[in-house]
Amino acid sequence: MSHTEPAAVDIPVGTAASVISVRPVVLPAAGRGEELQLRVTAPTTGRDLPIVVFSHGFGLSMDDYAPLVDCWAADGLVVLQPTHLDSRTLGLAPDDPRTPLIWRVRIEDLTRVIDELDLIERSVPGLGGRLNRGRDRHGRALRVTAAYLRSSLDLGDDQWLRVRTDLQDDRHPLGRLESR
Repeated sequence: MSHTEPAAVDIPVGTAASVISVRPVVLPAAGRGEELQLRVTAPTTGRDLPIVVFSHGFGLSMDDYAPLVDCWAADGLVVLQPTHLDSRTLGLAPDDPRTPLIWRVRIEDLTRVIDELDLIERSVPGLGGRLNRGRDRHGRALRVTAAYLRSSLDLGDDQWLRVRTDLQDDRHPLGRLESR
């Protein structure tokens, strides 16, 4: 015998769209030491699709969070998942000279993904011309929503690096930081 919670009856459930997931889409990344690989997950139909750049947790990769990403894509979002240098799949050694700057490389990865949207679109069959780079589905101005610090990161004067570290990017008026 099955039982449905009374409150669950009122939860709207839409018709899930079919999704396609392509990996790896490889972006050139001069100075990074490795090309940037990402997974692109998108609905198989629809136009003016909003974009989400999803940054994985420490040690994970573009292959993690598949159920969440598939859900978002089925709901009409295009999800771009780069694999950052801290991914265990890349095997970066602790004494690698890039390790102390891994946080900065993550941000550069997100910038690279945004800068290479044309290449990404061409790399995924059927995706060309379907991205909405101007507004989200609610009409708000939007280029890319990044689930990371990308849209408002200003670390001030970093004494350790002895350089000004201002990584704000006004191309992304909406940003979101999530953690688990």
